[in-house]
Amino acid sequence: MSNELSGRILFVLSLVFGGTIAILAWSGSGATGAVAFVGGLALGGLWAVRGAFSRRDSSSAN
Repeated sequence: MSNELSGRILFVLSLVFGGTIAILAWSGSGATGAVAFVGGLALGGLWAVRGAFSRRDSSSAN
């Protein structure tokens, strides 16, 4: 998977996650905090992995 494609996928996932949290908060759900915590950790981890691999790929190209 290319860096550009993975970035686009993670961007869309981040938007969907943000929308999900907004809907949960708007509806007054008690699960908002738990979903935000778990989803934030998962998305943050995916962005970190993408960043680590994109740096490695760009440095090995030089």
